[in-house]
Amino acid sequence: MRMAWVILLMAVLAAGVVQLRVRQNAARAETYRLEAERVNVRRRLWDQQIQLSVRSIPRPAEGGERAWALELVGPGESTTAGHVARRD
Repeated sequence: MRMAWVILLMAVLAAGVVQLRVRQNAARAETYRLEAERVNVRRRLWDQQIQLSVRSIPRPAEGGERAWALELVGPGESTTAGHVARRD
C-alpha cells in the first residue's frame, strides 16, 4: 500500500513538473514575440522621426552651395576668384 502512495505522489509530481515546463515554454515564446514586436515598433518610430525631420528641415535656396564653394590654391599659385582656400 505504501508503494502505491509513493508511485501516486511521484506521478503527481511528474505531472506538475511537466505542467510547469509547458507554462515556462509558453512564457518564453511570449517574451520572444514581444521582443520582436518591440524591435519593430522602435524601427517604425525611427522611420517616423526621420520622415518628420526631413519634412521639418528648411530647404536651402538653389545654387547657394556654389557661392560657398572654395577654390583650392597651392603655395605660390595665384587666382582671380574671390573665395580661396590655401593649401600650404
